[in-house]
Amino acid sequence: MGLDTVELVMDLEEALHLRIPDAHAAQLATPRDVVRYVAKCRPLRREERCRSRELFFELRRALAELEGWDGRSLRLDTPLLIAFWRWGTIYDELLSRCASYDWPLHVPRPKTLRELVHRLGCKLVHPPADGPWSMEELCYVVRRTVEGFTGRGDYRSVHTFVGDMQLD
Repeated sequence: MGLDTVELVMDLEEALHLRIPDAHAAQLATPRDVVRYVAKCRPLRREERCRSRELFFELRRALAELEGWDGRSLRLDTPLLIAFWRWGTIYDELLSRCASYDWPLHVPRPKTLRELVHRLGCKLVHPPADGPWSMEELCYVVRRTVEGFTGRGDYRSVHTFVGDMQLD
């Protein structure tokens, strides 16, 4: 493992409140690998509702209304072809239409609806201070940590740390 990868593992250990032995850390090539490893090491609680799914449907409805798009055709990987200069206005309107969350005041312009859901989910979904986490909370802790370390929010859970995210 290179220095970047070692530092990322240290950040993950701190965020997850979990020690990851070096032998296991060397096998964690993707964010998905980290989530699967942690899910085996700590008990997770079953969550009855999926906040990221709720967020997706709320965003899809609001974007369809704002942009005049067919909401049913908006999928997670739909490119958000919103001009950079219009993103601030669109996001402000989304904030006013989707007031059920404590949204951040600014989110960088996403490329896809999936990226927007992930960026907002990272800000909105937090595990409890004590007690077991849900799988969704675990995924967002890993996403928040990886995004904070790499500065990239446009990655998928199967992207590799060394190859795709260019860590050494």
